[in-house]
Amino acid sequence: MKKNNLFWGMLLMAGISLHTACNNTPNSETKDSKEVAEDQNDQKFASDSTNNAKKNADWLVDVTAANYHELALASVAKEKSTNKNIRTLADSLISDHKQVIEDIKGLAAKKSVTLPVAETEDASKDTEKFKTKNNTDFNKDWVDEMVSLHEKSISKFEDAVNNNDTDGELKTWAGATLPKLRHHLDSLKALQESLKK
Repeated sequence: MKKNNLFWGMLLMAGISLHTACNNTPNSETKDSKEVAEDQNDQKFASDSTNNAKKNADWLVDVTAANYHELALASVAKEKSTNKNIRTLADSLISDHKQVIEDIKGLAAKKSVTLPVAETEDASKDTEKFKTKNNTDFNKDWVDEMVSLHEKSISKFEDAVNNNDTDGELKTWAGATLPKLRHHLDSLKALQESLKK
């Protein structure tokens, strides 16, 4: 009986060791979702002599990570802000950015591009800061941050529209999405002005 228990005990320990070894892949704990996606895309498109597929993949990865961050911040505003206009805009941002992410997933699937599944670690730290801001600072700081993020996003989308001559589908989608992003920015800037009063 003791030999049998010893056998099963050793077998269990071997199984745990094997499971632990398999789950400790190098760098999996130190890289955020965006870095993992970039590494996988680097491998997928390593043989792309024109580098166009790699550039398009990088753009999709950047835009996806940015949208996850804007979505996270909009969710924080929905929960935390007491300003009715900010909460209403946050609802709209949540809906629109979820749709943008779904659109990107569709584009990426056609092009075999791996996407991040969350905001970057740095962006996540930024989101966490907003969760702890007091109500006095929150509204102004949140609107300022969202204006800045949307200006950066619009710049990336304009670049895709004006300078991407290798992927017509991506270029067309970016052009069709730009008006929505500009509308977000206009709404955010109007809120920014109203909070100065």
